[in-house]
Amino acid sequence: MKKRSPIYRATYVDRNGKTCTSKIWSIRYSSGKKQVRMSTGTTDLKEAQAFYHREMARLAMGGESPTNQRAVTIGQLLDLVVDDYRLQGHKTVYECIQQVENILKPRIGKLKAAKFGTKEIKAYIAARLADPLWSSEKTKVWKSKREKMVAPATVNRELARIRRAFTLGYENDPPLVERVPKFPMLKEDNIREGILAHDGYLCLRSNLAPHARLALVIAYQTGARRGEILDIDRKHVDLKAGRIMMPGRTTKTGKPKYIPIYGDMRGEIEAAMLMAVNSCPLLVQRDGERVEEIKNEWATACRTCGLQETLFHDLRRTALTNMIEAGFSEKEAMEISGHKTAEVFRRYHIVSEARTQKLGERMEAFMRDKAEGERVKGAGKVN
Repeated sequence: MKKRSPIYRATYVDRNGKTCTSKIWSIRYSSGKKQVRMSTGTTDLKEAQAFYHREMARLAMGGESPTNQRAVTIGQLLDLVVDDYRLQGHKTVYECIQQVENILKPRIGKLKAAKFGTKEIKAYIAARLADPLWSSEKTKVWKSKREKMVAPATVNRELARIRRAFTLGYENDPPLVERVPKFPMLKEDNIREGILAHDGYLCLRSNLAPHARLALVIAYQTGARRGEILDIDRKHVDLKAGRIMMPGRTTKTGKPKYIPIYGDMRGEIEAAMLMAVNSCPLLVQRDGERVEEIKNEWATACRTCGLQETLFHDLRRTALTNMIEAGFSEKEAMEISGHKTAEVFRRYHIVSEARTQKLGERMEAFMRDKAEGERVKGAGKVN
């Protein structure tokens, strides 16, 4: 009796009742008492043979049945990312959950991971770049004009999250996917350069609820990140010494730092300490509960003040610029802001129009004096 080949082309009956042969190669083998048949997904015989040998090697090493792998969805892989963030104690676990549940899963969560390749990745990129920029993925509230689309940097962050999901699935024991696709990254050219003018700051301050106003004031004065501010523990606030201690576990760099209390900060912090509910240890709280996000309040206040394009992160850039304008050295400003490298710090520092004019006047005077010196020197040689 002739032995059947493990690599074959399956037959099927078309709509006219005619028996046809598929162009796609399939494989078949026995796994215990179970007969397994599966498509290789390729029309190339050599690729199909390589696919078959990989599956046989996996089974020989006691690996999980590939039929289970082919049932794994991208949504299940994304769950691994969220679990990993929680296990590692990442400070941005909330942002990770929001991205996974509100953006990634609704779009690709039900797709089979085994069939997610270059074609699907390119289709995802094209679809996201064509999406209008919403302030809320769930409520579909406009953030600005319709022509404002999702930025390449946003798509890159999402692709990185998907790639991490595949990596965790591949590293799982037994593996949930057989490979990690190559994810092309888009060119980013959206470095923001805007800062918040003081009158805009005053308008926002008068239109925000107490918890969001406190976050605004601290960020505007010190350049602290939103996540760092929302993690401030009241026991780390020393009004007498005029500083707030931020432990390494709450900072992006992982290094502890102190930020000074000055300007509007003292009054806002004193009011927050007075109104705080003792059951919640945090300085920024709402009705005795931790504040996870202030996006909605921020968007509403920005619309009221005509500052729709302003991001909370712009306050960081604003604070750094103000510090340099106030005469802080680069090292002093970096200690307060928590920047790790001078290169990133300088990218955030925006030279104001007034200072640019002063610098121009200084250079003009320097060049004028230099030209005069050369003229006098030349006249002396002639004599």
